[in-house]
Amino acid sequence: MCMTDHFLGFRLTGSLNEDTFAAALRSLPQGTTEFMCHPGFFGPELQEARTRLKASRMRELQALTSPRIRELMAAEAIRLATFCTDRAQAR
Repeated sequence: MCMTDHFLGFRLTGSLNEDTFAAALRSLPQGTTEFMCHPGFFGPELQEARTRLKASRMRELQALTSPRIRELMAAEAIRLATFCTDRAQAR
C-alpha cells in the first residue's frame, strides 16, 4: 500500500500563492508529504464549472511553476517524487 507520512494543502485550498506555498515548504516535517492543489487555467470551461476554485487555480499554477519556489526547494533539499515509486506496492 502506498502512503505518505504527511498531507499538506487542504487548509491552503483557494489561498495558495507563491508566499503561502513558500511558507508551507519551509515548515515541512521530515518524511514524505503528499501535497494537494488545484492548479489550472481560468478559461471559459472553468468559468462555467460549479466550483469556488476558479481564479485561484491560476495563482496556484504560478506558485507551482515559480523559479523562486524551485530555488527554495533546492535550498531546503525538497525532492519531488511520484506517489508510489514501486509499482508492486500499489497492488
